[in-house]
Amino acid sequence: MDLDGSVSGRQGHAVVLNNPFLWDTGCEARAEWNARICGYGYARLHIRSESGENIGPVSLTREDGGRPVFRMWGAPNDPRFFGATVIKGRTYTLEASGGLPRRLRLRLEDSEPGDFVYVTVPYSGEPYIYRDYWIDNRNRLARAASRAEFEASSGDRYWTEGGRLYLKLRVKSEAGREWAVLDVCSSDLCR
Repeated sequence: MDLDGSVSGRQGHAVVLNNPFLWDTGCEARAEWNARICGYGYARLHIRSESGENIGPVSLTREDGGRPVFRMWGAPNDPRFFGATVIKGRTYTLEASGGLPRRLRLRLEDSEPGDFVYVTVPYSGEPYIYRDYWIDNRNRLARAASRAEFEASSGDRYWTEGGRLYLKLRVKSEAGREWAVLDVCSSDLCR
């Protein structure tokens, strides 16, 4: 992040790798750097099988423009854990070649209160979704009454449509908070 503009000439802009997953037509190309300068905020998205099943390789598709895809094989060579840099405020589709585990954890970090990303995954049945590491029914997400309610939520709702589960990882407005976590489980209390 070029906070003062001394590197890129663009105050508050990010310098990102020349990878279509990280930029779109609103970014400025810098061929001599093999990079782009973008006016977007970026965060890290971690994807993890908490129940031990191998889910990888996985792919994330950014659902806008040319729909760029980022494929991940695991870190390091672990098909249960993946991470990617994502543009804040965008929607991403997650596909896991090994299928979804009984307990999938999504973590958004390097963010500020109010920052969010949407993640969709293929899903059938009733999901049990818990927020910010607290696996109890006080932190279980409720199904939104509509897609509009889901999108307007503070991250405390989910939505299902057409065999897909829609999730919103939104950082709570709390001092010092820079992350959001959702645990998606196939059974109550992730048992």
